[in-house]
Amino acid sequence: MTYNSILKEKLTPFRYQEKIRLGKKSDGGYVISKNHLGEKLFSLGCDNVTTFEEHYLCKVKDSTVEIYDGTSNCDLADKDQRVKFYNKNVYSLSEINIDRPCMVQMDIEGSELNFFDTDLEKLN
Repeated sequence: MTYNSILKEKLTPFRYQEKIRLGKKSDGGYVISKNHLGEKLFSLGCDNVTTFEEHYLCKVKDSTVEIYDGTSNCDLADKDQRVKFYNKNVYSLSEINIDRPCMVQMDIEGSELNFFDTDLEKLN
């Protein structure tokens, strides 16, 4: 399966009226639906740039964040008890424990597309 076919099959864009930006205005920031933040954030790869996660925690005060990155550190986990850092890469949904409504944040740059070969129904 090619990357383009995976994107077309698995990633359907939605149009939301109420949007917010979390994270800095360059790399590390995203525009998302204001009404679909979930109760937990899974951040797959951070390279120790955590403005998105910090803004998420400000918006969803009772939330928790799990950051997975096998190639860098995460200073935010040392500063905020709601953040857990795992020094490992995640390659499928089966590697994380989705136990409540959540959001998954990740840059999709190539190999991350394999993540979408897994069961995305867990994210609904």
